[in-house]
Amino acid sequence: MSRPRKYHLVGMDHFTNPEIGYFAALLDEASERLYDVLSTADVRQLHFLPDASYLSMAKLAKHMMWGEAVWIRRLGEEEIPPYLGELLGDLSADNLASAGETDETSAELIDAGRRLRADYSFPILRSLADLDMKLDAVRGPTTVRQILTHVLWHWTYHSGQVGLLLLQAGYDYQWEFEANR
Repeated sequence: MSRPRKYHLVGMDHFTNPEIGYFAALLDEASERLYDVLSTADVRQLHFLPDASYLSMAKLAKHMMWGEAVWIRRLGEEEIPPYLGELLGDLSADNLASAGETDETSAELIDAGRRLRADYSFPILRSLADLDMKLDAVRGPTTVRQILTHVLWHWTYHSGQVGLLLLQAGYDYQWEFEANR
């Protein structure tokens, strides 16, 4: 059994804007849910490719991290740290089909995701004051709020795909709710 799902979330500390701290808590819970699933997978399951698919759980996890890094980069002046850029590569939707399968373990992927948050995403988000600040964008989200919503939906959408791949690889993931307060 996995850790219970959390629904009584509060904003994270040390964010200039408390609403952005709440978005950070939502993102953190979404990623921890993915990490719960990844931690149950062995290497074969993690890199399993169903017939006629180019997506594995590992590739999707890296794509989610890559997407977060790219969208968060729009909110700050910081470049993606080289060690993360090397690990994540360019896993845009256009490149997912042609990107080769790699051999990371669940622990390595989970560590990379947590380092992305600690070293990159959260430091940028902590410094932002205006959730509705307009950004220059040709298409897609144009405010901090819209970008954070997009990143959260991206994690949610692909986490569902990861769960399905785990089932197809022969493992049924079990979860539970946290106790009500």
